[in-house]
Amino acid sequence: MKKESGKGGGFELTWWRSRGAEEIISTSEQMLMDDTRLSTGSNVVDKAFNGGIPKRILFEITGEAGTGKTQWCLTLITSVLLRNLDFSKVMGELNSDIGIVCVLYTENGVFSNGRLSEILKSKLEFEYLKANSKEKLDNNEDDLLNILHNKLMNYVKVYKINTLEDLNIFLQRVIPGICLNHKIDAIFIDSITNLYRSKVSFSENSSASTSLIQFSNVFKRISVDQDSWLIVTNQTTTELNEFHIPGSNIFGNKQKPSLGLIWSNSINWRIFLSKSISPSFEKDLNISYRELRVELSSEIPKIKLPFCIQKRGITDIEMDN
Repeated sequence: MKKESGKGGGFELTWWRSRGAEEIISTSEQMLMDDTRLSTGSNVVDKAFNGGIPKRILFEITGEAGTGKTQWCLTLITSVLLRNLDFSKVMGELNSDIGIVCVLYTENGVFSNGRLSEILKSKLEFEYLKANSKEKLDNNEDDLLNILHNKLMNYVKVYKINTLEDLNIFLQRVIPGICLNHKIDAIFIDSITNLYRSKVSFSENSSASTSLIQFSNVFKRISVDQDSWLIVTNQTTTELNEFHIPGSNIFGNKQKPSLGLIWSNSINWRIFLSKSISPSFEKDLNISYRELRVELSSEIPKIKLPFCIQKRGITDIEMDN
């Protein structure tokens, strides 16, 4: 196994085969024909996103702590798992082509597996009742949905990544092993910041900047080869502004995504989450009201969209609990 090179780490993939021009052209044509989108859980956001989040791009979710970045990841994981289910009936069997959802978790503590399970169970029940025009489940249906829930949870594989060396091992050993027997439907990284923040400023650390570029290129290539979604969360840093209140030492400041321009130039989409939302939306203390701002996209303009976080994850604000 090739280990990290230099202080910032590098990724030399021994299993990564070269592609010829014909294959690259063929893949590009297939990508143009297949525009499968991943639902965010919010109809308003999905409509603004032309149906949801596209495959084969690096989609970044950023924002301050407590704005819902991990809740977005958990909701999107359930969307991957549920996207091909027929809710007009309770199924005991899954499609044979269902793939693995890889979650690379770098945060302190443990992955929120309990919350993921809650969102998945809640969405299974909600979608089934809606598809069958029912108000509640009978005992048999509840049992069957529990069986289906457990089967789906088995397709989520969580990997605790603490260092760049852990990440390199994942790329060298785990990814090839998964691809021998399974397709990868999606990769979630929560968050990229913890792996790189201590190694920048990048202007003074060319090894770290090279590693970050390699990181984005490798994962984007995997998402293309596997025809999968690639979702990454990023934390924020505080940037001091020049203006200040006359006669005081108080300066303005704002939040910006971490990891600088090198990382920003590597992503394809960026949404910024915040708690800044009209007080008129605060109508239920059991629901968390939020706002997203599209900061980067080749498809849609820079817009702001409201959403909320409920038991079943990300939803539209007007939806009832």
